[in-house]
Amino acid sequence: MSYSSYDADTSVLDWIIVFVFMAIPIVNIIYLAYGAFASSNGSIKNYCRASWIVIAAVALFAIFAKGI
Repeated sequence: MSYSSYDADTSVLDWIIVFVFMAIPIVNIIYLAYGAFASSNGSIKNYCRASWIVIAAVALFAIFAKGI
């Protein structure tokens, strides 16, 4: 069975890089877009996609809560 880079485990260094980028304003949005659509690492891609879903849910909740 051969493993592609998509199946490889995500290293601690990779996660540190993700957390550093997520701590920088504006850069975090750019990194989320890159990670969700262009990353070859499956774990980071899923993390970025999940982050977009949470951001959208919070934004929708804030819009609807303000209207009530």
